Amino acid sequence: MNIYKATLTIYEELFRQSTLNTSFVCRMDRSARKTLFKFCFWFKDKYTPEQRTVNLLVQYFEFQFSRYSGGYSRNHGKNKIMLTWLVGKKAIGEWETRDVRRKWFVRIKLNEEVGLRLQKAFRNERAEKAVARTLSVFNNMSDIEETAKQRFYNTVEGYLYCDMMTTLYNPQSKWCKGCEHAEECTERLRQMYPKLYNSRING
Repeated sequence: MNIYKATLTIYEELFRQSTLNTSFVCRMDRSARKTLFKFCFWFKDKYTPEQRTVNLLVQYFEFQFSRYSGGYSRNHGKNKIMLTWLVGKKAIGEWETRDVRRKWFVRIKLNEEVGLRLQKAFRNERAEKAVARTLSVFNNMSDIEETAKQRFYNTVEGYLYCDMMTTLYNPQSKWCKGCEHAEECTERLRQMYPKLYNSRING
């Protein structure tokens, strides 16, 4: 499961339900992306591969949204719950210290149809429809990704990081170009994100 993409999709679905804004797409600035990356690393370190499921992420976000149940209004607008409120250090602390015996009240639930669609999407490890609309965004270099690639350069850990946390091989990255895992990473890109592959490799 791609933790980063799964987190965004689940958040967007719950946000749409809480605000009745069916066209909502999460837009993040650099600070928000950094916070989300930290959450992904925490989730990866906290849980084993067997535990890291879509269902667990859904439970996490249902719990976080339930903290704002009953309506919430701030400068962002009524019932608008920002992603950073849910994946930041404070939110993670609330999750870790929650009473697991208590059935918390959750007003916003993923319905069965949405849940099945999410499961299928991540089971197949496919890029969402948004990938086709935002190829140019994915092709831009990320400072956070580049720093991590440099830190784990030419290691197995680096390849695993790229597989879980990035959109894989990018010819614009100097670290990707010289990486000993470039060939297998490029093939992984072709299999997982064919449109993005064509844009980067054949574009």
